[in-house]
Amino acid sequence: MSARESDPGSSQGDGQAGGQGDAGGGGGCRSATGRALGGEAGRELRKSAEGAAAGNAQTAIRLDVPVLVDEHRCIRGCHICIDSCPVDCLSVSPVTGKAHMQFDECWYCLACELDCPKDAITVKIPFLLR
Repeated sequence: MSARESDPGSSQGDGQAGGQGDAGGGGGCRSATGRALGGEAGRELRKSAEGAAAGNAQTAIRLDVPVLVDEHRCIRGCHICIDSCPVDCLSVSPVTGKAHMQFDECWYCLACELDCPKDAITVKIPFLLR
């Protein structure tokens, strides 16, 4: 029996930065205390777990920009997120023809994430602004 199994008070998410520990592993988004997460926090955890499970490199690795675009879900030629951005930080990638973050000027208004018809955009709001 390991130390983790013998301590009933330990949670699986201890020591994990950003709450990305075992998100969604038990069939739903749950906090470290076992409560179901709802709203924005649950959606963010669900989307990060889906991206990691699918092996999406942009969602799983590229965390240095606040707006992450899942290129597998993004529709080529759809510019709804680009049109909804008030600061024009999103643009069409000349390589893929899909949306990407061109400038790091995001206001974290979530307009692009909420307007995306394929739920392909995740806005990572910094901890101090939550």
